[in-house]
Amino acid sequence: MVFTQIKVGDQLPNCSLATLVNDAPSEVRLHQLMAKKAVVIFGLVGAYVPACTRHHVPNILEGIDKLQSAGIDQVFCFAENDPWVLDS
Repeated sequence: MVFTQIKVGDQLPNCSLATLVNDAPSEVRLHQLMAKKAVVIFGLVGAYVPACTRHHVPNILEGIDKLQSAGIDQVFCFAENDPWVLDS
């Protein structure tokens, strides 16, 4: 497996993501979510992992106002869980 570090301004692959719409699974394309927006993406090992739940997510949530004032339109969190777990 080869890992490449993402840098500011890099084009991300237009992958499919699972989400919930009206409690039903739905697919959305990454480029559709991020079209013409300044975004911050962070990832979690998994929902409810202690370090993520206690430290990572709260720190991001506390910084939302600063990110928005810096011109960030949306913050996305990705994890290796199904959409029902992430929605809870």
